[in-house]
Amino acid sequence: RITKSGSYKLVNRLGILYARYGLYEDAEKQFKKILAKSNYRDIGYINIGNIRYKKGDFKGALNYYNRAKENLSDNSKLLINIARANFKLKDYDKAQKFYEEVKIISPEIAEKFQYLGTRSDTTERAASAEEKGNVLWEE
Repeated sequence: RITKSGSYKLVNRLGILYARYGLYEDAEKQFKKILAKSNYRDIGYINIGNIRYKKGDFKGALNYYNRAKENLSDNSKLLINIARANFKLKDYDKAQKFYEEVKIISPEIAEKFQYLGTRSDTTERAASAEEKGNVLWEE
């Protein structure tokens, strides 16, 4: 068993693999194992948030992302995921705020999500067509 070996990185990778193939229940079981270890808990929160996001539960995603943000306030992947969830919930001001933080921390990630920096009907349509539920997994 992976968990007996103590490698929570492997458990996380297995969870991500399950999630990429749409096996969300199996993925979430792996991520919940990570929540039991305080050193890796935030990674589990982010990736469970990603599952919620992919299922269209943007409020649930934000709930998990915000738990991780308590300790990872400068994690660009987390911040962009928070911006994207807020955008989906039509809270464009918050989306833009978090996007601006990512632009400072990680311009290369921000460049991929430029639609978060503006708000219009055209932007919403472009964003929907562009992202198709892709998330940034935390490894």
